[in-house]
Amino acid sequence: GGAPKREAALPIRPAMRPCAADGSALLGDGPQEEDSTGSESGNLEALVVGGRLRGCLASSRWVALLAAGLALTVLVLAPQPLSGLGLPALAPALEAVGLSSGFSAGAAPPPPCSLTTVGSCRFTGRCDSSRGNTTCRSGRCVCAQGYCANSAGVCLWQGGGAVERPQAAPVLRTALGLHVVSRDMMCEDTPEWTDGWLHCGYEDGGAHPELCPPTPGASWPSTRGWTCQAYREKGWCSGGKGTSSMMGLLRNHPEGNCCACGGGRQIASRRATGELAAVRLLEGRCSRDTGGSCAWTKSCGRFRGPVACVSGKCLCQEGYCSDVAGTCHPKAPPAAPMASLVVRESLGLHREPGQAMCQDTPGWSDGWALCAYEAGGRRSDLCRPFPGLAWPSTAGWTCQAYAEKGWCRGRRVLDGHLGAFFPEQHCCACGGGKIVARGSSAAAVVANATQPKCYRDTGGTCRLLGQCRDFRGEASCESNRCICREGYCAHSDGACYRNFGLIAATVVPVHQQQPSFPERQAFIATGLCISGGGSRSAASALGVLRALHSLGLLPGVDAISAVSGGSWASAVFMFANLTLAELLGSRTDPSRLSLAALAAPPPALGFVATAATTRTALGLKAAGVPLGALWVSTVAKAILEPFGLGSLHMPMAPSSEAVASIRARNPQFREQAFLVPQPGRPRTFIIGGTVEAPDGYRASGDNAVSLQMSPDFSGTPFYPNNMTVSYESSLGPRRPPLKNVLLGGGLVETFAFGGEGPAVQPPNGGAVLLRAPVQVLSLARAVGISSAAFAGAVSQAGLLDSSAGATLSPHGNIWPVTSAQQPGPRQTITYQLGDGASIENTGLLALLQRRVPKIAMVINTDVPLSTDVDFCNVASDYDPSGTVSSALADKFGFPTVSSMSGLFWARNQVFSKSDFLPLLCELGTLRKAGRPLVSRHQLPVQPNAWWGISGGWTVDLLLVLLDRSPAFEAELPAETQAEVEKGTVGRFAHFPHFKTVLQTADLTALHVDQANLLAALMEYAVMENAQHFQDIFR
Repeated sequence: GGAPKREAALPIRPAMRPCAADGSALLGDGPQEEDSTGSESGNLEALVVGGRLRGCLASSRWVALLAAGLALTVLVLAPQPLSGLGLPALAPALEAVGLSSGFSAGAAPPPPCSLTTVGSCRFTGRCDSSRGNTTCRSGRCVCAQGYCANSAGVCLWQGGGAVERPQAAPVLRTALGLHVVSRDMMCEDTPEWTDGWLHCGYEDGGAHPELCPPTPGASWPSTRGWTCQAYREKGWCSGGKGTSSMMGLLRNHPEGNCCACGGGRQIASRRATGELAAVRLLEGRCSRDTGGSCAWTKSCGRFRGPVACVSGKCLCQEGYCSDVAGTCHPKAPPAAPMASLVVRESLGLHREPGQAMCQDTPGWSDGWALCAYEAGGRRSDLCRPFPGLAWPSTAGWTCQAYAEKGWCRGRRVLDGHLGAFFPEQHCCACGGGKIVARGSSAAAVVANATQPKCYRDTGGTCRLLGQCRDFRGEASCESNRCICREGYCAHSDGACYRNFGLIAATVVPVHQQQPSFPERQAFIATGLCISGGGSRSAASALGVLRALHSLGLLPGVDAISAVSGGSWASAVFMFANLTLAELLGSRTDPSRLSLAALAAPPPALGFVATAATTRTALGLKAAGVPLGALWVSTVAKAILEPFGLGSLHMPMAPSSEAVASIRARNPQFREQAFLVPQPGRPRTFIIGGTVEAPDGYRASGDNAVSLQMSPDFSGTPFYPNNMTVSYESSLGPRRPPLKNVLLGGGLVETFAFGGEGPAVQPPNGGAVLLRAPVQVLSLARAVGISSAAFAGAVSQAGLLDSSAGATLSPHGNIWPVTSAQQPGPRQTITYQLGDGASIENTGLLALLQRRVPKIAMVINTDVPLSTDVDFCNVASDYDPSGTVSSALADKFGFPTVSSMSGLFWARNQVFSKSDFLPLLCELGTLRKAGRPLVSRHQLPVQPNAWWGISGGWTVDLLLVLLDRSPAFEAELPAETQAEVEKGTVGRFAHFPHFKTVLQTADLTALHVDQANLLAALMEYAVMENAQHFQDIFR
């Protein structure tokens, strides 16, 4: 009972210790030392916690413990909080990466022995290490003596002669770049070092990433040079000496970086065994739950050790703790000093003579933002990301980098590295840092070992004012610096946000093999799309929603999908604590719309279209808000704050029940307020944005994807074309392209969106643990991203790249949802985010992804339908490009906008081109009759692999296209008609296609009378076609 699940074969099969007759096995049989604290340390071979295990490890399963040690070491080095985590919680992590945590009660009879694996070494001359203990003979990979090949072609120990020690230590040492120098000393190769020979991919052994690693984010043959392991295996270095032609500057000094060449750094074996100590440190958080169940058997497997069946669970007895394999061991003693060393180094603490220690300045970096693209640049402990962001949005090299790269030695900075934000003042290795008492530093280790990285320095100064600017939030002036208060972390925008630490959230895979959406976004019967268009779209939305309210149809709207300016109005409609009458006003009579009536204040929702953003933006900039946060802050303050929706710190949730669930899983949110939609609004709300490109790379139609933000779940459903994407550098040959990047694949709960990706994702979705985002995806932030119209062009051109010191676009951490087809782990990358219109301007495709059968699509275009073309009498192959809004034409395969404008609409076709002319014919007929352009069609949906839209079904589409309606204008009072007829010189210039920007002296605002007249027109369009809308929404 309670036996762990067996897993697939491991990719690495070192030599195995056979099972004893009594079902027991000893992972390490060498002598073990006791240090001064009495904790187990000894040599690296002693990779066992608790010594003898009861039960026999299934063939090659002991590697799971080794992997567990590595995984836990990474957690310590991060460092990452483990609140509420017992070690058994790592079992899913092992399973997700293909490592088994299972034991067997006894060894099965060995199969017939075959020495020959399925591997070939004809071209490379060497066998892949994943095949275990093999040699290359006559072009084939053959198992060494005492080993047999299994069905997967992996060599497993089968006995013969003296029992061989498990080779755990060499496996771990190789993974860590460690080499034995003597009993007490080891040598460590410089992590991630290569010699810069980019052509290694085309030479012998170049296909092996451990010898010739690929460029970060890319794959073979985009490589970055030979590694220390290559220098050793190819014989270029041996015994601390190297071939002269392979040494020196042109080869990036292997003699200073590789142990085999005489370089690297020597460390005590006790330091090398810090990984074991790190495991012991984390085991201090004892969990008695083995993860096994005894609900049916009422007993637990013998392999679990001293265990009892309690309430259907296999729990360790008092004084025992469960390991990752679900086996009980005596509770570990306090962490050994060597474990503290591992943690100390991650915290920038260094021993000094006497009872003192030196601490590097927390959060310091040298400002070299291009470190992301150099050797070691993907290690956040060496090349620090901007607070709250991830690679490649980096702030510079850290003190640890200065120490590991040898730029500082003997407490001084070597020539050529002075002056970069003064490492000699901030880094202990360079002669700087701060001397602290050992006791207090130890307390700091304990206090911080389980905390995520949180930088409290906002980057702002208060030297002149003596106080910090309001936009920074919870910050105080300390030593002339603006420092976030305790419990808050600084973000790259210079503001302080709550530090929520490690959080539990739900991931929902949505990809081509698993196309199901979460509950609130699934089984939608009707949807309303409101396109982009700034304040023009906001005013139009007021009219449409007011008409639907007058017709009693709003309860029949299941979902709203909005983009850009459409999201301004729909966000207020969904969340503002106002009645529908207060928001939308009463029904309009066109005949009463005199100039005076039009100049009267609009209902509350009309304020969105008339809010002045220029004055707000200038005020925020004067207050010190950084460029990267300026647009989002402007939208929050000018458009949403008057409705109480402007907080950038308040997460969204779909309901009060969902908030209760989040708090139950994450008690740290108990006092956090959430923003939830008002009762009686549509259950699904999708705000459309775009994932443009990482900093330093160009967005294009081949890599930009949709970002869908909702109160419940947010992210990118489906993998574009069911494959990875690539990015070209915006800095030319100085930076390699970024290849084979996985995007999309699903959604994560919105309160967790923007955090660092989880170390492990369940194969079919579910609960994950991840670091909370420093900057939450609030409603204000989502709406700001959705309307950042400049972002596509900026990202495409590579303008104002953050590596050059400034950026305009909003940023966010993005990680994909992995799957069996696109397995992980995958890196979290900071992307530029932008207007949903960069990729699709109507919101229609998000609803088609969810297979919504009835949709009303409102396109608030600034392009009138051409009156020069008779669409009913043109050739069947007529190209209507330029005669109708591209936001409509692209759905039929006519992407008439240039991709060079930052609009990537070429992949948006979901309807047949042959269906477009009949639709245009009807619109043209309505235009000639002076009626509003409202047309209903049953359109077969075509498959679209980029968006993951399945074809073979029909959508009932009701199209509302913004255009002039002489019938409406004829009902207006004479004075109003006269003013409209003045055209570009009148009060209503460009009506109804008001300009998206600078229609007035303000950047985005319309005048009150303009907003009222446009809303009245769209209200009229709906009321005149009431039957169509009733057929859709009733």
